[in-house]
Amino acid sequence: MTIDWRVKVFDVGSGIYGFLTEQDVWARANRDLVAHFPEVVARICDMGCGTAMTAIAEARACPTAEIVGVDISPAMIAKGQAAVTRCEPDVRSRIDLRVGDAANLPFADGWFDVVTGHSFLYLVPHRSEVLREVVRLLRPGGRAIFMEPRRGAFSPRALLALGLDPRFLASMALWRIAARMNERFTEATLPALLAQAGLAPLSATPVLGGLGLLAVAEKGS
Repeated sequence: MTIDWRVKVFDVGSGIYGFLTEQDVWARANRDLVAHFPEVVARICDMGCGTAMTAIAEARACPTAEIVGVDISPAMIAKGQAAVTRCEPDVRSRIDLRVGDAANLPFADGWFDVVTGHSFLYLVPHRSEVLREVVRLLRPGGRAIFMEPRRGAFSPRALLALGLDPRFLASMALWRIAARMNERFTEATLPALLAQAGLAPLSATPVLGGLGLLAVAEKGS
């Protein structure tokens, strides 16, 4: 799958993606990422930011941090910018959304304290290049935090216990279909991928009833 084709697919799907992800369970999942941030956080890069739900959650949870959201889809960025515009002034003033390739970003080495990705790596065809860029962008002691689809059994009961919002359930169903078509990770394979890029894995925890996997890794000093 070439990047140009992916851009077209994401542009077409941006409307339904924005509608399905603007709900409480998705917001709580984004806050789970923030719970693993290091103590000092001044700059955050959210890769594959989509319609900016994760970037907004990060801005609200880290009231002094600057957040850069990057996505290859102009339509996703446009819808994300509309969502940011609806936020409180302090939040929208600290979020910078950009169209760009996560494998080649215009920031200095060690510029970010945290790099995040929610449902991102599994869609990336040039994964090793992106992770090299993650390592370059992180400061020593900075963290990479990714929430990705998980391979293995999941608990429908645990998933339903998270919420019955039709948008949440539809988003999980579509996520599972997309993951089957692209990539799913395990508690062993995702940390191994991060380690291969030069990061030190800290944890890999099943989330969303076992459908997802939250992995945390750190850049050495």
